[in-house]
Amino acid sequence: MAAEAQTNVQSIDDRLWSDLKQALDSIARHAEGILAQWVVVGERLIELRDRNPGKSGAFGVACRTHGIVLTASQRSAAIWWAGLDDRQRDVLSEKYPDALAPAGLQNRCRETHPQWAKSRKSQVSHSVGNVRNRPQEKKSPLRPAVRAQIEAEVFREELKAKREQRAAAAAAAAANDTRPTYKPGPGPVVMYGVRLWPIDQAERATLGQYDYDQLVTAVLFFIAQRDLVKMPPGDLAANLRLRTRSIHKFVERRLPEHCAQEMRRVLQAFHLICHLHETNPEGECRPPSDRALLEA
Repeated sequence: MAAEAQTNVQSIDDRLWSDLKQALDSIARHAEGILAQWVVVGERLIELRDRNPGKSGAFGVACRTHGIVLTASQRSAAIWWAGLDDRQRDVLSEKYPDALAPAGLQNRCRETHPQWAKSRKSQVSHSVGNVRNRPQEKKSPLRPAVRAQIEAEVFREELKAKREQRAAAAAAAAANDTRPTYKPGPGPVVMYGVRLWPIDQAERATLGQYDYDQLVTAVLFFIAQRDLVKMPPGDLAANLRLRTRSIHKFVERRLPEHCAQEMRRVLQAFHLICHLHETNPEGECRPPSDRALLEA
C-alpha cells in the first residue's frame, strides 16, 4: 500500500511538471493566449511548491532538475498573476496589451493598481504537518483621494472592457445574421421634419438605437394607425401610444430577450414618430419609398 501511495504521489507530480513544461513551451512558441498560459504556469508552480516543501532554495533546485529554467523573480511573478481574479487580469491585459509576461505586468500594476500588485502567498502547505508561519505584511493605508482615484480608474477600465466586449459581440452577431433585411432606398426617411435615416452615432443619442428594418416597421405601423381616425395631433399621439400598451406587456412577459430587444426598438421608434407628429404635424414626411416594402 505504501508503494502504491508513493507511485500515485509521483504520478501527480509528474503530471504537474508536464503541464508546467507544456505551458512554458507554448509561451516560448508565442502561441495564442500567452497570458492564459502564464496562469497555468503560476497555478502549477503553486501546487508543486506546496507538494514539495523544503528549505529555502530547494524548490528552485527542483525546478532546474525538471528542466524549468525560470528565475525566482519569474516564478514569483507567475504565482502573483495566477493569484489574481479574472476581472483583475482582464483589466490589466486590456490596459497594457504590449505586456506579455507577468513580471512586466506586475511592475506596471504597482504604479496604477498597487493594491493588486502584492503577491498572494499561501500560509499553510498542503503537506500534512508543514505549517509556514510568515509574518503578515504591513499595509500602509492609502489616502482617501488616492483610493478614490484608483477606484475611479478601475471603474473606467471595466466599463471600457465591457463596451468593447458588447461591440465585439454585436459585430459578430451582425456578421452571422442571415435573416432577410430591407435595403435602404435612394432617399432619406423623414418624418414630420426630422430625418430618421440615414442616422449617425451623434443622432442616435437623441433619436434612438433602431436599425433600418425596425424604423421601417415603426413608420408603416404608425401610418396605418394614424389613418384609421382623425383627431387633433396631441390627442392622436396620446391615443396611438395607448394602443401599444398591450404589445409592451406581451413583449416583457413572453418574448426571449433577443426578440424582446428587437420589439422594444420598434416601439421606441413608433413613440418617437408619435412625438414628432404631435410637435410638428405639418412637417415634411418622406416615408420609405421602396415599393417592395409596401408589398411585403
